[in-house]
Amino acid sequence: MKRILVTGARGFVGSHWFESSHLRDQSVPVSLQSQGVSEVNFDGIDTVVHMAGIAHRMGQPSGSIYYEVNRDMTLALARRARQAGVQQFVYLSSVKVMGDEDGYFDENSLPQPVDDYGKSKFEAEAGLSDLACPDFTVSIVRPPLVYGPRVKGNVLRIMDLIARQWPLPLDGIENARSMVYVLNLVALIERVIELRAGGVFIAGDAAPISTTQLVRGLAQGMGLGSSARHFALPRWVQAGVSRTFPKIGRRLFESYVVSNADTNHRLQFEPPTPSLTALIETGRSYQRPLVT
Repeated sequence: MKRILVTGARGFVGSHWFESSHLRDQSVPVSLQSQGVSEVNFDGIDTVVHMAGIAHRMGQPSGSIYYEVNRDMTLALARRARQAGVQQFVYLSSVKVMGDEDGYFDENSLPQPVDDYGKSKFEAEAGLSDLACPDFTVSIVRPPLVYGPRVKGNVLRIMDLIARQWPLPLDGIENARSMVYVLNLVALIERVIELRAGGVFIAGDAAPISTTQLVRGLAQGMGLGSSARHFALPRWVQAGVSRTFPKIGRRLFESYVVSNADTNHRLQFEPPTPSLTALIETGRSYQRPLVT
């Protein structure tokens, strides 16, 4: 039976791993906030799943902390793991290594990170690839936006708006954005470990969804599917919002598709939870009081 060392166990993905993964009983949580890399005990460990890191923050797109944690700490941990005889190192990276512009990407797209978060993740990937060898498999998993119960960030903000039952200009949006339900991400990592598969893998749900589908699914899970008041903005107004508030407009109205077709084919994997089911479960978990 494999023993798996998991960093970032108290984070969003890590907490779901220890709640739901069929490998949780084989997993050992490690906090790199309470101990240094040099103190990590690799005795008996076959696989490291490195989830710890500094997440992307819209208000803090740059800073040395990203490189210190996402790159330097990752590579230090991987070097020690390889020296200790660990067989596989699974790194939770990000699609941000491929850039933040709208468009279509896959595993073969040229990485073009635009901020320190994306650059630090990509430099960690490059350093890990240099460490890979027949006895040390490096598996890089790039998720897009991860959502699910207890989600924070933009998805939580959207649920806050839905809860207030304000009229929202989010209907009729025909974009496509790649996302991944947290338990689909957990299942993908499990498959990577099961096969000891090396290389770069794209996490994602079965298909991208539109902003309108996102809002409707969350509202349904929150019990507001029939009462939520949504309306569509004319395209020229959408374009104006995108020009005035480019970051907001990009996330609401434009497409960002990262194909996971090759990943799913190589791993013979299918995300187990459909997007609508996942959105409903996410909305159902919303804890803040509904404002009427």
